[in-house]
Amino acid sequence: RASDVPVNSSFRAMSMPNEQVAWIAGSRGWIGRSLDGGTHWKFFRIGNDSTADYRTLYAQDSLRAIVANTGSPALIHRTTDGGRTWSVVYRNDHPDAFLDGAGFWDDQNGIIYGDPIGGHLMLIGTQDGGSTWVPYPETARPAVITGEASFAASQTTIRCSGKSDVWIATGGVRASLFHSTDRGLAWD
Repeated sequence: RASDVPVNSSFRAMSMPNEQVAWIAGSRGWIGRSLDGGTHWKFFRIGNDSTADYRTLYAQDSLRAIVANTGSPALIHRTTDGGRTWSVVYRNDHPDAFLDGAGFWDDQNGIIYGDPIGGHLMLIGTQDGGSTWVPYPETARPAVITGEASFAASQTTIRCSGKSDVWIATGGVRASLFHSTDRGLAWD
């Protein structure tokens, strides 16, 4: 069913933790949340920022979600009250920082990846539901060739499964499918 959207945005991120709760995020800083399967939406911005472009979004439920902007500085914002307030829980000022997607194995453990920095995919992880994020060591980050990157659109290139599997797809001058069975510590 279609819904009227009262904001001007290109939405590229969506997360549905269940059949009734849906979150979307996109350009011009807009984030939306529906509690009735997409019939009605509430839209808001983080700090009235109309310049952010959100393409990474992961919602755990109707109250808890994370969003990440494109480009540098790479920021991850987290809400625990349905979007009324947001906290910056990660910041990376590297000029090549660009976050592409997020996945969680359970309520506490998740991973976010991004375009390469220094020839390796950017990887950060959480063990506390997204309150804090820690970079993976370079030795645990998949190596890519120059011109290989990924696509930032609603977790379409990352998937966590079971208790420890994760897949990440890249594209560009070469396409790769990376797989880890230990939450991103080693990759095939």
